[in-house]
Amino acid sequence: MSSQKAYGDSVAQILRIDEAPAVVRQKGIRQEYAATLVRSENPSSEKSDPLPTEDSIIASVSLTEGLDREIWLNGRALSPQGPQPAGGATLLDLRHDNRVRFKSGFNLVHFYFARSALNGMLEQLGARRIDELRAQTGVLSPDPTLAQLASALLPSLVRPQDASPIFVDHVLHAVAAHLMSKFADVDRPAAALRGGLAPWQQKRATELLAENLDGSLSLADVAAECELSASHFSRAFVQSMGMPPHRWLQKQRIEKAKSLLASSTISLAEIARMAGFGDQSHFSRVFSQIMGTSPGTWRRIQHQ
Repeated sequence: MSSQKAYGDSVAQILRIDEAPAVVRQKGIRQEYAATLVRSENPSSEKSDPLPTEDSIIASVSLTEGLDREIWLNGRALSPQGPQPAGGATLLDLRHDNRVRFKSGFNLVHFYFARSALNGMLEQLGARRIDELRAQTGVLSPDPTLAQLASALLPSLVRPQDASPIFVDHVLHAVAAHLMSKFADVDRPAAALRGGLAPWQQKRATELLAENLDGSLSLADVAAECELSASHFSRAFVQSMGMPPHRWLQKQRIEKAKSLLASSTISLAEIARMAGFGDQSHFSRVFSQIMGTSPGTWRRIQHQ
């Protein structure tokens, strides 16, 4: 097994592209899950080096039309598919030798899961472990759900420094649930579908999130404090609060920023820091999207 992992800089090196920005999460030792943005306007002149051989999978989603590539599995060329529409997904099992040559430019999101991470999620739900995902390796097929999840995560991949760990966890858990439901016939246990958070769980979760507006706590951290799995916690939170944890957190950041803008004269950069944003640019962008005006303009209106 390679010491490299099939996400981020390792993928950039293998595909001979300048960069492959990634967001990486971890459930425990050797239980990584990640997403990597893999793109280039230029076709490949030759076959890539192999992806690292490990007990993991990649679900690769094409964001643009016209993807045309050759894939070799254990040294055997797979049947060519020709240029493909956007939204197609390809499953790669990294226990095998996987190589690729892009005959076109490419714009992909690679969802990476160590098999131990997938099984860790299943154990928390009380479901059986899996060894295989039943999908034809290396064949691109339409998958609107994965395409939507990839699009939702794209801003976090373009600017990983602004990514909220709780939001990244939310999307990657949704991807894992989709893969296990579609390719392993693993559905959520009925008990996990009923009811929201107990009052003490709701109180503990909102306290933790409010105390960590920068989103440094992972979804798994908050869920553990509520004695739930991350996926069960996320569903129960939505039922109790009417929105996912990452959206509730963003709402609290904006409310904190509004309070500071209205009651103080401190700088926008300091307000961004105190409200849990990565920097002033990130703060201004999110505030403007939600409030319909910039923080500076909103402050001036309040002080008139």
